[in-house]
Amino acid sequence: MRAATSSSAATTRTSPTCSPSVSAFDPVDLLRERFAETEGADLLARLQDVDLGIYLVDDLLVKTDRASMAHSLEARVPFLDTVVTNLALMLPTRHRVSGLRKKVLLRKAVAPLLPEQIAKGRKRGFSIPAAAWLRGELEPFARETLSSATLRRQGFFRPQAVTSLIDRHVAGKEDLSRQLWGLLTFTLWHERHVEREPGPLREPRLEALVH
Repeated sequence: MRAATSSSAATTRTSPTCSPSVSAFDPVDLLRERFAETEGADLLARLQDVDLGIYLVDDLLVKTDRASMAHSLEARVPFLDTVVTNLALMLPTRHRVSGLRKKVLLRKAVAPLLPEQIAKGRKRGFSIPAAAWLRGELEPFARETLSSATLRRQGFFRPQAVTSLIDRHVAGKEDLSRQLWGLLTFTLWHERHVEREPGPLREPRLEALVH
């Protein structure tokens, strides 16, 4: 990516992918503001508060839990039982993290119940193979969705920079699947919910409220 150069603090954070109208926005500010609210508390507790207040409720619970519960799978919710969470938040730091080891007490608790390779295994997420998809069957879809005409019409991202991201990812120079997935999601959302005219209300009870 092109390096951003500017004398102002706002444009110092300019993304080469974004148009000037949105380049001063920094999504990390949301995390900084939440972190600042707990100033003076233990560092680990402050970081966990950011996770609980933002990442958990606005990301993990929205995606993983809704998808898993749709298929009757309890993927994460049991660990959010108030008895469990209250106990976890009361634990001293040494029982939460030991060096680079995490979930110390949880691993000890399940050791008699699970095979060792699971109880002591590395954390594995539920990631989709987006990198492979965007180098394969989804490449044409990505190029069409993130076409120069669409990006110019919406006015948020620089077409040349986005095309460069796709080219570099497809060529295998970098794994830019996370960035491209975000661009695709935003662009499709904007097309459907901002650009498109709202359809007629088909629910009689709702129609009665607006007439």
